[in-house]
Amino acid sequence: MQDGGTDMTLTPRICKLISPLLLAATCYLASANTPARAENYESWGLGYGMSYAYLGANIDYRLMPDLYLVGALGSGIYQAGLAIGGRYYLLPTLFETARARVSVVYGPYSGIVRTPAGTNSTQEKDFAGFALGLGILMFGDNEGFDFDIYYTNTRPAKRHFERYHAAGDSAGYDGLDPINVSLGYRRRF
Repeated sequence: MQDGGTDMTLTPRICKLISPLLLAATCYLASANTPARAENYESWGLGYGMSYAYLGANIDYRLMPDLYLVGALGSGIYQAGLAIGGRYYLLPTLFETARARVSVVYGPYSGIVRTPAGTNSTQEKDFAGFALGLGILMFGDNEGFDFDIYYTNTRPAKRHFERYHAAGDSAGYDGLDPINVSLGYRRRF
């Protein structure tokens, strides 16, 4: 969590840069001895990010070839969260193991904790909104991994944070960066 000052930690940004490399290495190792297929199947997943309602589980349900409905239940930032959206797969297969996709998801993206001036009580607020993402699904035999990079309009959460800070409230936040990463483990039904 960030506090109201201008001091920024680099840890979240470093994790966002390293995550794709770790995911690619894991997928390579997971599918090295298994004939891989990336066909149209419904699946469930466990993971982190917008498509998992921050930290949780989701289901991809196929509506028609290449078009899926996504639903997730997760931890949210500070409260339980729900996410819902859709995914469209752009290419039938890449290297027989992966499918590229575009996603639109509505879910939790940010949270603010504030302590109003003159009180000891804290108030937590999650912010939800739409996110547009580009990603890839990599499958081995019946399991695999997915990775998405999402863009979210975080201006409403930033305005709330700035308003609280200007009022003299002690405030901290999570997730005000408009670029977010979503990583998960998937298994076919």
